[in-house]
Amino acid sequence: MKILVAAFEPFDGNVLNSSWEVASLLPEYIGRSMIVKQQFPVDFLQVGNALRSSINFHLPDVVVALGQSRKFEGLSIERVALNLMDSAKADNKGYVPVNKIIHADGDTAYMTSFPVRLLADECKQHGVAAQISNSAGTFVCNRIYYELLYMIAKEHFSMQALFVHLPYILEQEKMPSMDKNLLTEGIVEIIKKIENL
Repeated sequence: MKILVAAFEPFDGNVLNSSWEVASLLPEYIGRSMIVKQQFPVDFLQVGNALRSSINFHLPDVVVALGQSRKFEGLSIERVALNLMDSAKADNKGYVPVNKIIHADGDTAYMTSFPVRLLADECKQHGVAAQISNSAGTFVCNRIYYELLYMIAKEHFSMQALFVHLPYILEQEKMPSMDKNLLTEGIVEIIKKIENL
């Protein structure tokens, strides 16, 4: 199995992005799965094309996308992505979308096929705080997640996808935060569980 781990560059004045810091710590193999890591731009208008290029090049069986959020001191395993771009703050290119649809022919929302409760429980059993989230927001994290699930649902890409939000890491000196090694352990456990589903 090949798993693409997608993470993001820093944004909103931050020097680091916890998603990329954690992704970069993942080993090249987890169980029988090859791990490919790629950083994506915090750019509403370009991230979809960048994602498609990466998927067409790597041909992953699974994409696990990671993003940074201050919503929870632990892993937030996202169940759903919305067909919406809406933000009060600009992306890294200065774009501020207001009530913009991502794909006119797409459903209002798509849900991951992965059992999110099972994955959250797996993290907790290994000492990593985790919760199910029913909103990935309407910023670039949701944008990339919706693109993934749209590709699967509408374009019949032979892959599965999941998005996980991470808190800040301790080095960022913001709250909520967690040790990046513990967050990495949580992502490793999620990938191990996915491999055996």
